[in-house]
Amino acid sequence: MAPPYPFNSDIKLHELTPEQARLAQQIEIEWPGEQRATAPAERAAAEAAIAGLYQIVGAKVPRFVWVDSPGGARYVFGDWIGSMGSAIVPRLADDDASARGHWLLRRLGGHCMVDPGGLGNRYRDPPSSSNRFRRRWDERLGLWAELLRSCGGWWPWERVCVISERPVEIHAEPWPRRGDGAVRLHRADGAAMTYRDGWSLYALHGRWVPEDIVTGARTGTPEALTSATDVAALIADSGSEAMADIVGRLRGADLRGVVFPTGTDLQGADLAGADLRFADLSDAGGVGCVGAELAGANLAGADLRQADLGPVVDLRRANLSGADLSGQSLTGAPEVGISTLAGAMLHGADLSGVALVADLGGATWNTATRWPAYAASRIRELSDQMADGTFRVSGERQIVSQHTIRR
Repeated sequence: MAPPYPFNSDIKLHELTPEQARLAQQIEIEWPGEQRATAPAERAAAEAAIAGLYQIVGAKVPRFVWVDSPGGARYVFGDWIGSMGSAIVPRLADDDASARGHWLLRRLGGHCMVDPGGLGNRYRDPPSSSNRFRRRWDERLGLWAELLRSCGGWWPWERVCVISERPVEIHAEPWPRRGDGAVRLHRADGAAMTYRDGWSLYALHGRWVPEDIVTGARTGTPEALTSATDVAALIADSGSEAMADIVGRLRGADLRGVVFPTGTDLQGADLAGADLRFADLSDAGGVGCVGAELAGANLAGADLRQADLGPVVDLRRANLSGADLSGQSLTGAPEVGISTLAGAMLHGADLSGVALVADLGGATWNTATRWPAYAASRIRELSDQMADGTFRVSGERQIVSQHTIRR
């Protein structure tokens, strides 16, 4: 789970009884309210819960280290990696690994797969068919709930466990699609979560974003009559059925960080000039889609940097003139397929730094189009110059792959 829930609060949900699964799901969406979520951590309760979780898997109670924020943990263990998901995961330095031991989060959360680091069969649950397994899970769920109610997150190793204080300020919005009472981190005009040492997180509709995405100016080409904030809020509160009435209002909209509902039909949609940075369009498509389906969409002048388009992107016949896709991934997935830009209009589009494994057959471009450095000469070889000075990639199907070009 992502903040505002405590860091590293995901728990395994399979192989449980129906009642245990219901309780686990409730723990995952339980929101204690802003007053409790920003109060000082209940340190004794958190340490007792963690000690119990270690003992359940047969591990010794670790040494506890408290920090004022997840960012403060870098002063305990040096270099840290910030992920855009539910955890901030430490990079273990060789000279510190023996003092910390193995990373135990998955074991403590009930996952039975072998963790990296040679844990082997240590700290494993008993067979799922046994009464002991059910009793252990009843106890684990109780301790897990107590842990999440008492601190701001934890990072458990075999011999030491880092625990964070709660934040002092949280900005969240309801998340109806997740269930009654669920919330997600969101603030459009500042830090969404701030800790007592000043460390902050920025988030839009539950997606972590860099500070400048929130505090900087929007990009794209705003429409004079577009109420961008209202459109983004409508999408956040809507299901795929209601999206049919909203799709016609997306031209020039500020859609930074917006998560489009599963099944949203964006084929042929007018998204010209929209700021889609960090938006999630990965489920915008039909049943069984594995990426954004934007065939025939008008994305002229749109900013798609850092947008999540999913593993296989359909941009057939899309108008991408002047669009910014720099740094994007337009590749594919094994046994699923590859992305397609077949027939797309790419005049003046910025595709610099794009990871490309896609069908470009019939796509048109001009001298202002910016291709990935490794692909530019190959695409020129595959293209015919048209009477108006533009270029068209020849053939109905022309696969351009970073893997074969770079060899």
